[in-house]
Amino acid sequence: AGFMTGGFELRSFLFYGGCGFTIMRCMSFALENCEKKEGNYSILELLKYNFYLPFFYFGPIMTFDKFYVQVNKADLTRKEGAIWNISLQGLVQLGAILTVDILFHFLYILSIPTDMKLLKHMSDWAVVGLAYYSLVYDWVKAAVMFGVINTVSRLDHLDPPQPPKCITMLYVFSETYVYDYLGGKHDNLWDEAIATLCTFGITVLWLGPCQVVAVFNTFNFWTIILYNVIALNSLEFTKLVAKRLLLKVTYCLVQLIKERERRQVLIDDPDPIPPPAPVPPPTPTTPTVVTSTAPIQPVVDPSKEKAE
Repeated sequence: AGFMTGGFELRSFLFYGGCGFTIMRCMSFALENCEKKEGNYSILELLKYNFYLPFFYFGPIMTFDKFYVQVNKADLTRKEGAIWNISLQGLVQLGAILTVDILFHFLYILSIPTDMKLLKHMSDWAVVGLAYYSLVYDWVKAAVMFGVINTVSRLDHLDPPQPPKCITMLYVFSETYVYDYLGGKHDNLWDEAIATLCTFGITVLWLGPCQVVAVFNTFNFWTIILYNVIALNSLEFTKLVAKRLLLKVTYCLVQLIKERERRQVLIDDPDPIPPPAPVPPPTPTTPTVVTSTAPIQPVVDPSKEKAE
């Protein structure tokens, strides 16, 4: 009952991490035991494989066959300069730990998702850069954890798995399963162009179709095209293609800039509304006197008319 009192914040993480990696190590041991043709591995080998302390909580996972061979190796001599390389790797991991501490202190990466008001005032490029550096930050944490574990395990004459690939190296997936598959032997320029276009099309769909990704993919696409032109043709032909592409792209950019300037001018100084047509002044009208052509009747005296 009094084995351990109190608690700490990482207690649950260590428990779930140890349980998860234990399950994977047991699966590896079971599969290798099934593949063994003569006899079975002992339970002591499983306990030694599972409870090796540097790998227990957070990995990395070394399959049982590699672990068994390296642990039971009789020759434990080191190559020349191996200790120096291990010491150098330890210093690199120490520098990475300091870098992570600086990122924690100055960049406030963990506090940004809690308050999204700041992102409304940022440009698309700034948001993309922030997302990229957040992923790199997560990779640095994993690299530090795996690097420290690998350094310690190398002192025990083990050759541990390499740390996970950085986010900047994820193009290897699309290169392997799209570019190499469609490109074939990479000896035809047309096949190279189709493979490159499909690779960057998948990248656009993966990262999200937006203007920033389109600009990034466009520049990378034409750079790889020029590289393939150099690889498949002569240098003079590559210079000709690059010159024509440069002229065409420059012309299109100039026209685009002119069109944007024209629209901006229309927004800043729109054309004034033409004034209405002037109304002609009214013609003066002279009063007309109506003259009667009937003869003037003489005035008759009523007394004279009565006398008559």
